[in-house]
Amino acid sequence: VVRIAPADQPDAILSTFKLTNAPIAGVTIRGDRLYLAQAINSNGLIILGDGTNAPPPSTLWLTVVDLSNLPDLKLVGETAVATKPLGWNGELEPVWPKPDVLVWVGGGSDYWYGPLDFGFVGGGYWPYRPSTGGGRLFAFDVSSAVAPKFLSEVDLTANGWWSFSKPF
Repeated sequence: VVRIAPADQPDAILSTFKLTNAPIAGVTIRGDRLYLAQAINSNGLIILGDGTNAPPPSTLWLTVVDLSNLPDLKLVGETAVATKPLGWNGELEPVWPKPDVLVWVGGGSDYWYGPLDFGFVGGGYWPYRPSTGGGRLFAFDVSSAVAPKFLSEVDLTANGWWSFSKPF
């Protein structure tokens, strides 16, 4: 659900907009449009029993919502693409390389248990934060908000893992 509230009264909900596809993986605003990446990430589900309750296929949606008549929200357009699972980190960050091209960047296996992990470094165990992150890029043509188009996917991961060094 997307909720609209005054900035100085966040509990005073003026309107809500129910999303039906999947959990939100990323959000960006451009002009009077809200762009939502929604993803079903099937590798995060647990299959029980005889396997008949198989997970849905991994899918990425781009949902475009009109913000020009706030607090009212209106669905403008959406598109979906079947993908490989995003990995344990299903968060996507928006990048706008051109005014009408939206690229969602993320996926991968960026997770850890607790604030720090312990690894064998320099002959002993030392705390560290893992430095894996998303190497998946999904490009969409949003020149028509009514009919956004999936352009391409670039997958820089190897076996679902990708790593940029992150300072901690």
